[in-house]
Amino acid sequence: MKIDLSQLEPTIDAGTHGLTFWHDGTKVRFTYDAEENVTKTIRVNLGKQL
Repeated sequence: MKIDLSQLEPTIDAGTHGLTFWHDGTKVRFTYDAEENVTKTIRVNLGKQL
């Protein structure tokens, strides 16, 4: 999957950006540093949405 990094969201930490998306009931968040390297990944399975 290719991710468009132009849609990154600013984060609380200076110099980082985040990207959040949903896939099959799972919320996924990537945090990137200034060089566009992934520094943190968070996945939360919320189950199927009704």
